[in-house]
Amino acid sequence: MINTQQKKKRSRSKEEKLKKLQEIINAGSKLYKEKGWEGFGMRALARFLGMSEGNLYNYVKSKRELYIAIRSKYYEEFLDRLKKLINKNRGKISYVDLFLKIAEFYLNFAFEDYSRHKMMSIIPPPLSKEKGPFEKSYQSYNILHLIQDLIDEAVDVKELDIKDTELLSYYFYNLVYGAVKVLREFDHSDPILEPIIPHNKLAIEEYRCLIKEKYKAFILKQIKNQLESSKRS
Repeated sequence: MINTQQKKKRSRSKEEKLKKLQEIINAGSKLYKEKGWEGFGMRALARFLGMSEGNLYNYVKSKRELYIAIRSKYYEEFLDRLKKLINKNRGKISYVDLFLKIAEFYLNFAFEDYSRHKMMSIIPPPLSKEKGPFEKSYQSYNILHLIQDLIDEAVDVKELDIKDTELLSYYFYNLVYGAVKVLREFDHSDPILEPIIPHNKLAIEEYRCLIKEKYKAFILKQIKNQLESSKRS
């Protein structure tokens, strides 16, 4: 028979393992932000944590698995904050205004930590010969489903009049996601990266700050115009 002390010891071991795994994910996230994904690896992470590479593999089976764990952490942060925004404003403002808040939130989240945005939306996962436990249990976050559900709600309460709500959700995402890329290009200075440069090259930095804000406002206005064009008269 297993006595109570043995049960407690096993329970503590499981909790300690989960705590250590979270430490590894947090450290991996920090190392990725400092070194970039190409300069990051399991060996570097083991050194960063002061543990053997073999011990690290007891927690995370591959670089791909670590990518999935870090990306999931970022998405959970994103969804948590997005849902709080929606719950705080749903029913208090129009759906059009709610979509504008969501769009602005997405833009701000992307530039609050652009390396995080890259991990979530741009950098593909490393290849691996086999699936680890993180990948096997992974479930898509389906942000677009959440947006489409809100559009469906707006149609149900007769604020919007549109038949294909799925296409509108794609268009909404296209505008916001595309805006992030364009806004990022204003920050490039390396000519090889084809930065967006004004015809008048005087005071470029001042211009970039100004045009970024103007372009952000322009995108939000386009979203508003598109949604209001779908309003019921």
